[in-house]
Amino acid sequence: MRQLRIDSLALHNFKGIRSYEASFSPSGATVTGHNGTGKSTLADAFSWLLKGKDAAGNTEARFSIKTLDTAGEFIPDLEHSVEAAFTLVDDETGETEKVRFRRSYVEEWKTEAGQDRKLDGHHVDYFVNDVPVTRGKYNERLTSLIPQNLLPLLTDPAAFFRMSWDAQRGALVAMTGKVDAQEVAGEREDFCKLLDHLNGDSLEDYRLKIGAKLKKVNARIAKIPTEIDATEAATPEAPDFAALEAKKEELDKRIKVLDAAAYNLAEQRRLQFAAAAKIRTEIGRKQRARQDLLNQEQMKLDQATNEKNRERRDVQNKIADLKDQIRREQYAGGSIAAKRSQATDLRNDADRLDEEQVKRRKEFERISLQPYNPASLICPRFGHECRDPHACSQGEAAFNTSRAETLERYRAKGHQVNELIERNRRRAQELEDEANKMEEANTQKLADLNARLKEAEQRLALLPETPRRTLTLADLPDAEAFDQELAALQTQAEQATAQDAGGPLNNSEKGALQAERDQILRKLGLRETIDKNNKTVRDLRGELANLTQAKADLGLLLKTADDFSQALTDAVEQKVNALFHGLKFRMWKQYINGKQEPDCVALIDGVNYPDANTAGKINAGLQVIRAISRHYGLAAPIFVDNCESIAELEDTEGQQVIRLQFVNGAPLTVTPD
Repeated sequence: MRQLRIDSLALHNFKGIRSYEASFSPSGATVTGHNGTGKSTLADAFSWLLKGKDAAGNTEARFSIKTLDTAGEFIPDLEHSVEAAFTLVDDETGETEKVRFRRSYVEEWKTEAGQDRKLDGHHVDYFVNDVPVTRGKYNERLTSLIPQNLLPLLTDPAAFFRMSWDAQRGALVAMTGKVDAQEVAGEREDFCKLLDHLNGDSLEDYRLKIGAKLKKVNARIAKIPTEIDATEAATPEAPDFAALEAKKEELDKRIKVLDAAAYNLAEQRRLQFAAAAKIRTEIGRKQRARQDLLNQEQMKLDQATNEKNRERRDVQNKIADLKDQIRREQYAGGSIAAKRSQATDLRNDADRLDEEQVKRRKEFERISLQPYNPASLICPRFGHECRDPHACSQGEAAFNTSRAETLERYRAKGHQVNELIERNRRRAQELEDEANKMEEANTQKLADLNARLKEAEQRLALLPETPRRTLTLADLPDAEAFDQELAALQTQAEQATAQDAGGPLNNSEKGALQAERDQILRKLGLRETIDKNNKTVRDLRGELANLTQAKADLGLLLKTADDFSQALTDAVEQKVNALFHGLKFRMWKQYINGKQEPDCVALIDGVNYPDANTAGKINAGLQVIRAISRHYGLAAPIFVDNCESIAELEDTEGQQVIRLQFVNGAPLTVTPD
């Protein structure tokens, strides 16, 4: 197992503690003191150093790091930091590694013209072995020791129980591994058959499928009796089918005689209409040929007209192209104005930055002449002046260091701004030169285009336009003779259809016979309906018998699936709870209807975790930490608060434990084991 141990923890201006350093043995320490002396502050400092949050999970925005004066206001110009030395021990190889981490919370000040300086925010500095690093490198180094997601679970007995139930459940299952369904199924033969039927589905999906099938079967069983009754009620009585067949044969013979008489008259009329159709086809052909001739003549005339207008059209296209070029050149003037506007903005920015530089130089001179004020060494709790020479020298040294760092930042900022001013003015001049060149080229090009446009417009005025003429059928040669020919053909078609072919057909007798025959056919059609309905009733009764058996089979499968689900449930809880003693987890929520849902409820000696006493909660948390450490092969310092409420702590198998214990009236004291 890899164990991360804390050797020392130093606080500087952290949550009211001006300066404090605690040492710890490899097995831990006992931290004692009255309420408010700083026991929990040590735990918060450890947590903030490694995670950027206090022990309760709050960031700097939610808890106060800064040191306050007697009026409750924070004391300015203090750097707030936590530093710790760690040893990483590999129990298997015996290898050890030393590393120091420091996190500092630093104020950022700004001064505006004519005003006192104001706090503009804060930033955090990170150090590994006293070397400044980025936040990413800092966290990367921490993760190389212990993954960040495991750190709270290994150091805080309450961290696991603050997670959501599903996160707790996932962590426990990850530690125990999934239950082997094959192993559980081996207890019963029907369980083994069930696994063969799953075909890759989960047990819950299988139960849903069987339930859906059973629901469908029950719904169908409920409908079948109604369908049988409805089919029997809709089945008509059977008529005398033999008598109906004989009457139908008699009617068919009479209708056939009437059809033969009507055929001769219909054939004569068909020949007349065929002759008329042939004449009308010839009329259409001649009309299409005449229209084609008209289209050809119109095309020839249009080509001659276009040829006459070609030079004028070319000049018109040239004028349109020149106007388009002029519009594009005029639009380019906007780019010239934009460059000049950009150059003006850059000069204005340079002038504004010049003014800010003047103010920055004055502030630099003020800070450089600012004397050290020893009044900052007044105790914020008791109000007396510090008489520790070593602490006083540290205060003045910290002031000088802070002032030197501030002046260096001002100096670096001044160099950056001077470079920006020079760069802005140089770019402004470049933009102005580019705009002048563009304007000169644009003016020359517009003059040339306008001259060419004027010349083209003068040329267009000298070219007359030849209008287009549209031809009609009357303009074609022999138009009158063609119209007379079409009129003669139309007369022939009308005469062909006007000839008498023997009078109209009389179908009244045939209609009466067909109506009587249709009634007989409808009655004969009942035979098919009756046979079909009788077959439907037989099929429905057979389906009902099959569904009844299927219902019984599906019910048995569902009962087996429910039993197997309960067996898996019991196996999961047994594996999880084998990790602990006195602490149990209920991993499933059981409903009255037998349905189960995943859950995770912690029970301490049968009592829900939120309702247990402080000692029970802490020891339960230590059991969880021990199980997590075993699973991942990792250990970290454990901070245990409220130890005065516990008669005996749970065994942690040699892990480092820092116990926070209330002692009435006692100062903050750290006693290594």
